[in-house]
Amino acid sequence: MTFIDIHKKDFLDCVNIIEKRMLKNLRDHPVNFINFMRNSLNETSNLNEFKEELGGPNNRARKAHDFYGWMAKDDAWGACRGSLYRSENYMNIPLEKRSGKKKDRGEGFCIHIEHTIPVNVILKSIWHSRETFRYIANDQMLQKKLYETFLSLSVCTAVTWEEEKACVPIEYRDEHPDFVDGQLLNKDSLNEVLPFQRYNFENGLRLFEVINGTEISPDKWSLKDHSELMSTVNIYEWNYVSTLSCF
Repeated sequence: MTFIDIHKKDFLDCVNIIEKRMLKNLRDHPVNFINFMRNSLNETSNLNEFKEELGGPNNRARKAHDFYGWMAKDDAWGACRGSLYRSENYMNIPLEKRSGKKKDRGEGFCIHIEHTIPVNVILKSIWHSRETFRYIANDQMLQKKLYETFLSLSVCTAVTWEEEKACVPIEYRDEHPDFVDGQLLNKDSLNEVLPFQRYNFENGLRLFEVINGTEISPDKWSLKDHSELMSTVNIYEWNYVSTLSCF
């Protein structure tokens, strides 16, 4: 098996774990999270309040990513197992040795989940689109649109700890070059955003998506490509996710 085959299986095993968790009424279940986001959009009066609700002490948005295995911390769905996108160096670490623990930083097997579009930018983008969401009268359609928008911006990449320190320029630590204060810069739609242009590839960074094994070209891979890739995995489809929630 190639490292892509191994990591595709690793990803699909994680999908099975997540699917089983979707049957439980968990606080960070996607349906509960989207309902919380919808209520927050209606109840908050400004961006700072909205960011505090979703990204404050409880960090609901980050935990929504954790639910999908987009996290480095240890767990059955941790160690970045849910990541669609992985660096070559990350995939060269033996699966059983991967560690996101602070004590292992500096070791060759220490890993990191990169929120390729920072959560801060995701929340700003959703806030700036709030009027669009408010025009959706049907609650089920609103839930679906919020979910799809959140996931379309949720590009999370598994890298090594050393790569994380080198691949993100300091000016983009909490930002993305295609956004200014959460609003699109020189783009007509989110589909045109190039998420991986936030990274510095000069040190040999190579990224792959694990479904088809395609190497990511940062100048070409767009959020449209990301959404199309996600549509091939049932746990990212709202119609499927909402039917699993029996609560």
